[in-house]
Amino acid sequence: MLKVSTRRKSSNSIKDFLLSQTQTNAAENIKVSLKLFPTSRPDVKIDPIDKSDFIDYSISNKSHVNYIRNKKIPAFGDPNRLPEQPTDIKGVDDKAHALLFRNRISKPMPTLLSNEFFTLMFFPSNHYVSSYRKSNISYTFTNFGTHKLNSVGLEKALNSYKGKFRSSTYFQQNLQPFSTAVGRSSYRKFVKQCLFQSLQKSVTSKQMVHKVAGIYRFKFSKVPVTEEERLQVHKDLDNAINKVLNDNLYNSLLVNGTQKSNQAKQEIAGIKTGISKESSTSWKVPDFFPRLPFMKQTIKTKPNSKKPRK
Repeated sequence: MLKVSTRRKSSNSIKDFLLSQTQTNAAENIKVSLKLFPTSRPDVKIDPIDKSDFIDYSISNKSHVNYIRNKKIPAFGDPNRLPEQPTDIKGVDDKAHALLFRNRISKPMPTLLSNEFFTLMFFPSNHYVSSYRKSNISYTFTNFGTHKLNSVGLEKALNSYKGKFRSSTYFQQNLQPFSTAVGRSSYRKFVKQCLFQSLQKSVTSKQMVHKVAGIYRFKFSKVPVTEEERLQVHKDLDNAINKVLNDNLYNSLLVNGTQKSNQAKQEIAGIKTGISKESSTSWKVPDFFPRLPFMKQTIKTKPNSKKPRK
């Protein structure tokens, strides 16, 4: 019996020793962690503020209405100014874009420029569709019409090939220049830059600004690759702007074409529904500018016929 009790006492003492060691280690670990990751922030000394800096400060309580009325109109929304940078040349409303490519709207209008790279048509500011443009000088385009490998001859050769490699992946993929987002955006950026430079070069008065204001509609057919081809695009757009400014025969055709095009009542009636001068939320922002600054008035949707609940 004595031996058993002695063993129990020794085992209990061993447990007490181990328990005390673990508690000591835990306490030490907590102390170390508090040193590495302190729970309280260190004291930060803040210099006193010199109140004399604010003696002459005054707050201007300008009303929202006066702020909107007196703010500066951006260049793209001013009918008397040219774009200040290429990004000031914006597009048109989606419904207006579709309308510009309908025959009854576009067929009466004369062609301003046609070369191997694109066909350009101009819709002046007094054209009905131009009231739905997003900037004083707007442009729009279609990405359809380019050929495989940027060549009519190569496209015909590819389509007529019936050899053993016809089933390879190369012949199955889209080989048009506008098949990639990079190809489309880079060409549009280049054309916008050329149009901007041509306007800055030729337009020198407010009267000229009014004459070139409107929508420039491009139908792309080929991408200029070489430096010589890119220079040709620059020259052709220079000639196009000068034609709008100085060519009496073209301007006579433009006036007659605009009158006939504006008489396409069925197409015009379809554009009115659902188009608003500003977006649904932008008018709430103090510094907003209408998305369609040249639209005559906001087209209101049909009011709700349901009576409000009492």
